[in-house]
Amino acid sequence: MSDFRQLAVAQGGGTLIGMRAIVLALVAAAQVQQPAARVEFEVVSVKPGDPNDPSSSGRSTPGGMEMRNTTLNTLVRSAYGLNEFQLAGGPKWAGSAKFNVVAKLPAGARKTRRR
Repeated sequence: MSDFRQLAVAQGGGTLIGMRAIVLALVAAAQVQQPAARVEFEVVSVKPGDPNDPSSSGRSTPGGMEMRNTTLNTLVRSAYGLNEFQLAGGPKWAGSAKFNVVAKLPAGARKTRRR
């Protein structure tokens, strides 16, 4: 059973499960980009976002990536290059709970195209 499917089945746990799922999605995104070379993040910070702020943003940085006020659904879609209609299921909070994610690549890591 995939990690996201396990998350969808586990109807509780809220923020902690969400943070774990975000980290798993980031690692999966890195692996999807370069299947021949495994990309790992040195550190990933996941913090609750502002639920009252309707905006969100994402950007690549020289040493990693940042996503502000993003949902788990958005992160999974971004990681796997999915359209909104291609992702179904999961707990309701995966489409509404907001997170701020900052991922840092190890020093000297080869910069590859990230989604």
